Amino acid sequence: NAPSVCPGEAGHAADADAGGGLARIDTSNVVPVDLNALLFRAERTLARLHAAAAAKHAAEGPTRGYADVAAHEARARDLEAAADRRAAAMRRWLWRPEVGDWRDWHLREAAPSTVTALSSFAAPLWAALVAPASPEEKAMVRALRESGLLMGAGAAATTERTGEQWDAPNAWPPLQHMLIRGLDAPGRAEDTRALGRQVACQWLASAHAAWSTSGFMYEKYDASIHGKGGGGGEYVPQVGFGWTNGAILDLLSTYGADDALTAEMAMATAGDVDRAPETHQ
Repeated sequence: NAPSVCPGEAGHAADADAGGGLARIDTSNVVPVDLNALLFRAERTLARLHAAAAAKHAAEGPTRGYADVAAHEARARDLEAAADRRAAAMRRWLWRPEVGDWRDWHLREAAPSTVTALSSFAAPLWAALVAPASPEEKAMVRALRESGLLMGAGAAATTERTGEQWDAPNAWPPLQHMLIRGLDAPGRAEDTRALGRQVACQWLASAHAAWSTSGFMYEKYDASIHGKGGGGGEYVPQVGFGWTNGAILDLLSTYGADDALTAEMAMATAGDVDRAPETHQ
């Protein structure tokens, strides 16, 4: 039986599984961890919003919105049930308890992906699919540390080096942001939060080093070298990029005054850094 979770585009995993050939991308046969984690969080968020609306209208008494209380409550229950079903299906098909990680599922092969992808760590943590300070969290952090994804200037998209942009050594801002916020979240174990702060300081220092020497914020960065822009894929990497700016500004609101960031920035700017991202290959 096919897993009852949502198949969709997981280009980073498909690129690597196909040996880096864009012509062989097979996303319609991939059930991705990240998309389903995003949908899980969306369902939970919408459920909370409907519950809040029901409570607000109920407190107001017999007013214009009072008749909607039951409808909001019913919708909240439906969405919570949908999130629970999705989480159960994901644990059945995408979670590997013997390893402590999540993997995309290939429908055609009826098997987990062989690719180690950052999105399969970042998205479940960020979406709170993994309960704080749980055995599952501990196993995931151990698997993440042993995965080869964590490098000196951020976390790579995958461990594969195919020349495609969704693979190593590229560190994509949205994935860095999700991983950091997922690790360094209230209630998580202290060593989990410490890892999140470490990745944050490394990646922020790399972005600062690149900006200091080039004047640009890059679309993606090289996770292995401070201040180096990412590359690969089918187009010249972009600069002045919106999602980079947004991720950086949000993370600076938390880590901007951190002494560890100051030290990491000093180390990054003291070393050799590239003045421009790699062009496409």
